Amino acid sequence: MSTADRFADAVCIEIVNISKSFGATEVLKSLSLTAFRGEFVALLGPSGCGKSTILRIIAGIETCDEGEIVIEGQVANYLRPSARNVAMVFQSYALYPHLTVRENIAFPLTTRQGRGLDRATISVRVSQAAELVDLSDKLEHLPSQLSGGQRQRVALARSIVRHPVAFLMDEPLSNLDALLRHEMRRSLIDLHRRVGRTTLYVTHDQFEAMTMADRIVVMDHGRIQQVGSPHEVFEQPANRFVAGFIGLPSMNMLEGRIESGRFVSRQGLRIPLAAGAFSADEGEPVALGLRPTDLSIGPVREGEAAIVGQASRIEYGGTDIFVDLTLSGSDGVRMRVATENAIRTGEKIEARIRLRALHLFAADGRSLRVPTGG
Repeated sequence: MSTADRFADAVCIEIVNISKSFGATEVLKSLSLTAFRGEFVALLGPSGCGKSTILRIIAGIETCDEGEIVIEGQVANYLRPSARNVAMVFQSYALYPHLTVRENIAFPLTTRQGRGLDRATISVRVSQAAELVDLSDKLEHLPSQLSGGQRQRVALARSIVRHPVAFLMDEPLSNLDALLRHEMRRSLIDLHRRVGRTTLYVTHDQFEAMTMADRIVVMDHGRIQQVGSPHEVFEQPANRFVAGFIGLPSMNMLEGRIESGRFVSRQGLRIPLAAGAFSADEGEPVALGLRPTDLSIGPVREGEAAIVGQASRIEYGGTDIFVDLTLSGSDGVRMRVATENAIRTGEKIEARIRLRALHLFAADGRSLRVPTGG
């Protein structure tokens, strides 16, 4: 089912050809994106790629040099931030230390935007927001009496209490330790399902994006590289950047050319290509991509090929072992194997490759895979 089908083709936020520069530095380059009502969209990319700038422009904290921001069908370029009905959740909690949890959550309703609400209504909305983030028993506490995860939940409740059309979250979990991040990821997913608001979530952590989002927007240098479901950006990367950025460990890349339906690396390694899988010309310089998870040990089966190498480095990862194989010359790949495989450094290994799992990229980085139906 397509995203449009899942979300009834109801657009919540649309940015159209927006560009933004800070001095001589162009941060966003004619960028367009649509987020549907109730959708969780992750903006994923390396630091400095423009992810946070997009959120700040939508929220009205920054202005764009060109383009339009449309929120719920209304052009919002010249609306005050308070009139846009979106809630921003920052990396820092930005709580008032002298106010209780109750007062921090209620604060947006006591400003000019919420002055039309009476005390009873505010109290009900604060209680509802606190219950959604599991803070009902902490309402009289000060921020200093809370854990990091609880303080982040106060910031979330403060956003929820406004009843915005969308949440804009700028790396909200980056200040938490690994265990709290895991717990808060689950809490955020549950919260999103219960509240049902559109969420734009900025992160450089691909695990967060892959496990939380309906769609991922992969960015680099102010441009969108690919938009798709977690499955699509992992299995069908649009270009070499996406292929290398998504996946842990990163995709192996070998440089070479096409010869008689085979990939031939610069060091002479030959790997057959599945017939009709790629649109590459004879002699064309290409890069072959292969994920470590698509290499395995065992007898070669139909639709597979073998490569032989020497284990030059072994890393124990608990349930898996990561092995660096030196193939020939400067060629090398990393593979993931199960812990029951006893492998020693220097050992000769024959690994098998699923030919349908291979990726091929042109010199300009675009994928050469032939699209399949469905």
